[in-house]
Amino acid sequence: MIIGAPGFSNGQLDEGAAFVYHGSDTGLIDVIDRQIELNVASSQMGISVAGVGDVNGDGFDEVALGGDLHSAGQVNEGRVSIFRGSATGSPPPSAVSSTWDNASPRLQCC
Repeated sequence: MIIGAPGFSNGQLDEGAAFVYHGSDTGLIDVIDRQIELNVASSQMGISVAGVGDVNGDGFDEVALGGDLHSAGQVNEGRVSIFRGSATGSPPPSAVSSTWDNASPRLQCC
């Protein structure tokens, strides 16, 4: 399960985050398996989250996260990041991401 928390702050105000929990034979495990942050203030990463299947053909499902207020050249251009899956189920820290080089389109996914 993926939970988005766009108002999450951990060193950067409203940077946002997503939390990945894995299931078991008896249900969800109540320990966070992976916490994903971009460490960019006001990005609101996690405003949208989705499992997107095996995008790169490695046999593991990827996770997409949107941050509609991310600013990296334009104000509030937004950002979508796809985090790769792995054998352990935890997304590695590396990601493929895209921004929209226009002010205020608030790009997000899902």
